[in-house]
Amino acid sequence: MGTVQFIQRTIDDIDNTADNRRGRVSYPIIKGFMETGFQVAEVDLTASGRKPEQLQLLLASYISTHKLPIKVLKRRSKLFLLRLDINEKGEPIPDWQEKLIEEKRALVGDVEEITAAVVDRE
Repeated sequence: MGTVQFIQRTIDDIDNTADNRRGRVSYPIIKGFMETGFQVAEVDLTASGRKPEQLQLLLASYISTHKLPIKVLKRRSKLFLLRLDINEKGEPIPDWQEKLIEEKRALVGDVEEITAAVVDRE
C-alpha cells in the first residue's frame, strides 16, 4: 500500500452540505404510497427491477428507521404495503400505536400475524 498524503486546508474549504441520499429506492415508494390514501396497496415491481424479497428488506428497514406507520408484507411473490394509521375508509386512527401494541400482546405473536389478515381479505 502506498503512503497516504495530506493536503492542508482551512475550515472554509469544507463543504457544509451533506450528501442527501434520502432512500433513493425506498423514499419515493413510501412517499407515493402515503400520498395515495390507500390502506392497503400492492407494489408494482415491474418498474423497480428488484426482486420482492430485496425490496421488502429495503422498505422494512426504511420504515423501521423512520418509525413510519406502515407494514410491508410479501405474499406469493407480491409485495403489499399496509397503513397502520388509517382504517378501511381512510379515516385516521389517532392511537394506532397503542392499538397495535395491545393486539400484539393479546395474540402474543408477531405484528405480521395481525396485519396479514387485512391483506389476505383481498
